Amino acid sequence: MYFLDMPTEFSDNSPAAFELSLDEKYRDCSRMFQKMCRELQKENERIISRLYRMKKMTKVCEKDVKLLQTRLDRHNPAWRLEPPPPPLFPQTDLHPVKKRRKSAFTAKTEFPKGVRKQKEKDPNAPKKPPNAFFQYCQEQRSILLDEIASERQPGEPEPSKQELTRQLAQRWRSMGNDDKQVYVDMYENSKRKYNQDMMYYRMDTHGENSSYAGGK
Repeated sequence: MYFLDMPTEFSDNSPAAFELSLDEKYRDCSRMFQKMCRELQKENERIISRLYRMKKMTKVCEKDVKLLQTRLDRHNPAWRLEPPPPPLFPQTDLHPVKKRRKSAFTAKTEFPKGVRKQKEKDPNAPKKPPNAFFQYCQEQRSILLDEIASERQPGEPEPSKQELTRQLAQRWRSMGNDDKQVYVDMYENSKRKYNQDMMYYRMDTHGENSSYAGGK
């Protein structure tokens, strides 16, 4: 029996077979990367869609918050004096970062705190007037204190600020629209004066800055 030898170009160890196996590996890698790219593309599209929906929901929530704040200001302005509720899930630092030692260079060139975040308020700038409810509180607080002092029994503690504000808010809610309108008019007059003072203040500030810049 005679055995035919296989040609060298088709043997497993031949260069042609090696090139074929290498091409197949490249094709497998290419197919794998293409599949990964398609999956990443789908994931990106899902993320973009979720971001779009979240932006729409955020805008709706912001409108609802403004509407609720307006209604609260109308019915119970004292809600702004209430302290914020504690967070449901307090944040804790699971991996505290160790403080690095400041070098001599960074200690010298470090800016003071708060300079970069916001400008300091000018003490000479006009102050915003309080709203109608706060003007009512400023006027009626001393009257309410006198009433409580006349009715307080010996040994009873003085009312806290929160208690005074609560009672003033109750009286404010029980007032008629005509009585409230007096304080609303006071607020509107104070607001017009504030806007006028701010206009003069900005003109003076702008003039000083312009003269300072021109003198350089």
